[in-house]
Amino acid sequence: MLLERDPGAFALDGDAVYGIATALPDDFAEPTGPTVEFVRLLVSLGGVSARTLARGGGDGDVDGDDTLALLYRRFVRQFDQSERFFAGDNSRPEVTEHRSRFKNAAVNTFHVIEALLTPAGGDAADDDEDDGGRFLVRNAVRADSCPPDLLRYIVETNLGGVADADSRGNLPLHYAAGYDRVAAGVPRLPGGPGASGLPESYSKYVIDELLYAYPDGASVENGDGTLPVVLAIESGKKWFGGGIRSLHEAYPDGMARANLEEGHPLASAVSFESQQAADDDDDDTLVAALDGPSDGGEEGTVATGVDGAGGRTRKRRQRRRIRKDESHDAIMFVQRPTSTARDVASVMWANEEDAGVAMLGCAALADRAAGA
Repeated sequence: MLLERDPGAFALDGDAVYGIATALPDDFAEPTGPTVEFVRLLVSLGGVSARTLARGGGDGDVDGDDTLALLYRRFVRQFDQSERFFAGDNSRPEVTEHRSRFKNAAVNTFHVIEALLTPAGGDAADDDEDDGGRFLVRNAVRADSCPPDLLRYIVETNLGGVADADSRGNLPLHYAAGYDRVAAGVPRLPGGPGASGLPESYSKYVIDELLYAYPDGASVENGDGTLPVVLAIESGKKWFGGGIRSLHEAYPDGMARANLEEGHPLASAVSFESQQAADDDDDDTLVAALDGPSDGGEEGTVATGVDGAGGRTRKRRQRRRIRKDESHDAIMFVQRPTSTARDVASVMWANEEDAGVAMLGCAALADRAAGA
């Protein structure tokens, strides 16, 4: 009632919302439970959204934890409990009741997450009705603060939403590339952090997740006729860590639409990339000639690889994607004493196939845990 009378009655900053989320109990009520209704009230009347969830960087926030990460951990715990196996007969009433209660709790927690990801007030940017979470992927991307594990879960459980354009013709990939910043006329400074303070590699992680789910998205124009790679360049993202290279690899022809001026830092990067790709193609041709023609009728097996040629073709293509410079940047970042645990985790997610980043990242997290 206080919020209904005066929405500005008290400050709903990131620290306040984090405290509210911490105090929320497991909501075992049939969805939608009271905790969901409460948070929806905060969103509709108090202006709370994921974009306002950044917590202060004081001494009490050294772990870098935030509201969405806290809620996703709670959701995972509740979901695991809803599928828990007990000794003996698992069809007993007490077992089924336990699972049902925690399933309700998990659903309610995820509805809370959905509510916080919904743009607040007039920040919806369009007139789309988010029917049944249709634009959940878009909202998670636009929040610019969605934890990597939560973002991946949302993408993997809403694959249709990755290819679903809104009324402006934007895919989630267009927002990940920086549509909001370009439209607002406040492009990000090259190398600068996101609005949430996350490292630049977070941008690459989001773009890579969306491209993995929908590679053709890189070639899709929005309602303004703009490609994602053009938005990424105009918003000041970096070649490696910002995801521009990923967009270029998914749709090489898109760079021609960027109108890069002579001397632009990205012009030399694109030129080098094109030459490197040509050299790789020449190497493939030479190796294939030395290997001799493969038997087109040979069926792929575990020993030969699914391409019937020992997997050599696939491995050569994968080698093209090795990013030595990016790996070096990530390794240096996770070893930096000033990097927060959240930033280290984000970089590890963005470079999950790099064993060196994983090892040094784990060591960095262990050091922070020991010093906590």
